[in-house]
Amino acid sequence: MKEKREVGSVHASVSNELLDASYSLTLTERRVVVLALARMNSKDDLDSRDWFRLKISEYASLFNLTSNRAREILKEEHKRLYDRTITVKDKKVTMNFRWIEAIKYDEEEDAISLRWTNTILPYISELRSNFTRLHMEDIAKIDGSYASRLFDLLYQERYKGKIGKKHIDIVDLVTMWRIPPSLQVIDTIKRVVLIPAIKELAKKELIQVEMLNGRKEGRKILGLTFSYTFLK
Repeated sequence: MKEKREVGSVHASVSNELLDASYSLTLTERRVVVLALARMNSKDDLDSRDWFRLKISEYASLFNLTSNRAREILKEEHKRLYDRTITVKDKKVTMNFRWIEAIKYDEEEDAISLRWTNTILPYISELRSNFTRLHMEDIAKIDGSYASRLFDLLYQERYKGKIGKKHIDIVDLVTMWRIPPSLQVIDTIKRVVLIPAIKELAKKELIQVEMLNGRKEGRKILGLTFSYTFLK
């Protein structure tokens, strides 16, 4: 069992390529992933045989839950995390892989432990450039999965020193966030996906975002522009 370092001010470094990949995680799954990332040193050469552990008591403390409630959530959600996949596209090559190779709940330790897949290691280890450091202090405030993805999208721009505006094509947004077909109409994307996410980030005093229509083809909107200001 490997625990590289204690989680104090919890943060995790992730490659920007992974943040821009196509995936969907629930609130709990995202928290588990970030906490597991925080357990290691992203500059190190990792091994997929290493286990990274998260105690139920730690999760409960971080997210203001009772131990019983935290245990109930994690015992249920950790099963689903195993099935979650990521899609990365590079030019004409599309690659699909899992986040984790194995995950388990240890009753005696009262902890969740996981092992990363070999394929994901280049996106989370030996990072020297083109990465973003996420802070659990911010992540813990966000409840919505789309709000989380919007936060990541804009926060990595800030981390790269780019601030103010972010342009994105609708097709890329749909792919990255795995927005279901039933929502893939621009007005529906705005109403169901983006407006609630924008409102949540403002309410949690993280980012103030204004959404503007971007690239067009005739009257058809093909892209959006987010004009944003971080509130902390």
